Amino acid sequence: MPFTPAQIIHVSRLARHAYQAWSGRAAHERAAGGCTQGFTAWRHEQQDAALGVRSLHHAASEDYKTLLSHFHRLRMGYLQAAATNVKGEP
Repeated sequence: MPFTPAQIIHVSRLARHAYQAWSGRAAHERAAGGCTQGFTAWRHEQQDAALGVRSLHHAASEDYKTLLSHFHRLRMGYLQAAATNVKGEP
C-alpha cells in the first residue's frame, strides 16, 4: 500500500526541517539552480538512500517510520553539528 497523502505531507515537512538545518544547503541550492530544486533533489537523494526509491509515490506504507527516522536523524545530526560549531568545540 502506498503512503497516504497525510504521510507524504508529514515526511515532506520533516525533510524540509532537516534540509533547513543542513550547513551545506546554500552550496547545494546554487548547484541545483534554486531553493525548490535544491530541496527536491536533496529529498529524493535521501529517500533513495533510506528506502531505495526516489519518489514517495513508490514507497510502501510500511516504510513510513523508516523514512521519518531517517529525516529525524539527519535533522538532529545537523543541529548538533551546528551547535558544536557555535561553541567552538572540535
